[in-house]
Amino acid sequence: MSSTYVYDLEELTKTIVGRRSSLLRDELQKKAREVFKRVTGISEEESLVLYGEQADPPIVKNVGKTILAEVVVQKLRRRNIPAQAVHLVLYDDVFGSNREVFQQFISKNLAEKLSSQTYAFAPTPEQYVRAYYEASVREGGEDALESTLEALLQDAKGKSIGLWNIAVREVIEKKILPCSVKRISFTDLERAVLKNKELREALLGFSSLTGSQGEGVYVTFRSEEGQKDQLDTGHRRYFVKRGVDRSYLINPRSGKVMKEGTFEELITNPQCVAVSLNAASRVVLAYLLTAGGAHVTGGGSVYNDPVAQEYVRKGYAQPLLTHSTHAALQEYGHVPAAMLVKKKTVIKNIIHDAQDILRADDERFGGLAKQ
Repeated sequence: MSSTYVYDLEELTKTIVGRRSSLLRDELQKKAREVFKRVTGISEEESLVLYGEQADPPIVKNVGKTILAEVVVQKLRRRNIPAQAVHLVLYDDVFGSNREVFQQFISKNLAEKLSSQTYAFAPTPEQYVRAYYEASVREGGEDALESTLEALLQDAKGKSIGLWNIAVREVIEKKILPCSVKRISFTDLERAVLKNKELREALLGFSSLTGSQGEGVYVTFRSEEGQKDQLDTGHRRYFVKRGVDRSYLINPRSGKVMKEGTFEELITNPQCVAVSLNAASRVVLAYLLTAGGAHVTGGGSVYNDPVAQEYVRKGYAQPLLTHSTHAALQEYGHVPAAMLVKKKTVIKNIIHDAQDILRADDERFGGLAKQ
């Protein structure tokens, strides 16, 4: 199996079943699952179907990943394989390429300002709540979000934009999904992983495969001056580039060195409020965790190919990745998820008929988006 992505869901399922016989023989995979169990309570015996996402505005594309992951889980369970889909939420991240999703609701400049503070710390602006609410009502009706605008505005006070987005997504999911969603903060998982020296060193060994900064981790620093204004908490995300003797705190946007010291000194600095893996290290962690499962992506990440190739070069089996490829779902992917309130029956039928869905571009996935 040489292709990075597998769109034949029957092939994907059969490969997972075949690999379970060698599950957790590798020490690094075993350590990753042990840490995951401590954080989530999910047994190492269960095949994981993971999908990691930033805490973006709830849109059709992201809920589509939840549905695809559940289809894979149902196919496994009908083969008597214990399986669990898990949504890993990335809070310690900038908006990045997802900034365009935010720009449906707020200006480019405001999106940039919030992005620099990360999903975990950026506040939730009133104009964003209003715009998202109005768009949701247009797509899903007056009760799409099970709340009034006034109640949503009140809820947003003092809550980060990432936490607010996920809270709204959970409301929509409860309205439209016939199953519950297992969701954890990737921050909690990263914190536990980084305490395991062997896992940390192995994951950092892949970190230079993405970006131009070299080997290292991202950190979120709190400004010494504190909050700058109502929409700026003073938090910023930097990169700690690890060297042999000295490491450097770098502003990734300007390339400017902010501080230097040992790696441990920089990631334990009193101003440091979060430490997170970079894209390559994160995806390798997902590969390790899904050694007996699968990884559902959005299909747009350019780094999966080179990282998967290096992962295989180091002796691991080709990671199993899939994503929905139906054209209609791609076209309507950025529409507010409230549109799916009208598709509750379609969603129920997709999950119920999981055994009959053979490919990731099955026409039934298109029914999620078609008007």
